[in-house]
Amino acid sequence: MMGRKNWLFMIGAGVLLIAILIGVQKWQEGSVAAEALTKEEAQRMVEEKYSGKVLNITMEDQQFNVDLERGDVIYKVLIDGNSGEVLSLEKLQNKETVDKETADSKKTDSPSKEQIEETPPKPNEKEPVQQNPGDQGKVTESIKTEEPPKKLSENEAVQIALTQIQGEIDDVEIRNINGAAYYFVEVESGDDREGLVQIHAITGEVKSITWDEED
Repeated sequence: MMGRKNWLFMIGAGVLLIAILIGVQKWQEGSVAAEALTKEEAQRMVEEKYSGKVLNITMEDQQFNVDLERGDVIYKVLIDGNSGEVLSLEKLQNKETVDKETADSKKTDSPSKEQIEETPPKPNEKEPVQQNPGDQGKVTESIKTEEPPKKLSENEAVQIALTQIQGEIDDVEIRNINGAAYYFVEVESGDDREGLVQIHAITGEVKSITWDEED
């Protein structure tokens, strides 16, 4: 009788030990999955993917917000903290604009000698013309005119979009937003993802790049 009880006890202990080992294994797998992407991994991935330099990286709501410097342009990149997928890429401003604003902030408010002696006329402002002594009493004025800015062609917008995303053009359309014209160029990249490039129709400046989220 005692032998049978010992045998049952050993079987129960073995089953309990196996259950504990399975639970520990599951917990370890869950811990590894929960680690997701680190800041260092996200930074390395962005720099390798876009051939740029990460200026700042923060994490909020399981997403990395990355400020990326590429050439003379600074972009804002949004990355999924778990999958590492690039959710969006948006142009913030030109680097030279940031440098200029920093330099201007260091200048004093007192005008220079040249600024006091001569103030250039504003665009489209009438500028009086010097008169000869014999033309006293006559008023002669010249009006400065400026040619209206030229709009980019559709082909030029396509070429700009292809410098941002390598792939095939799906669609091109132009829209007016707050009185300004923009080209929206859809490009299908080599990895079967579709990006939308927003380009200013006058300056050719790339305003934003967004990616369609896969189902």
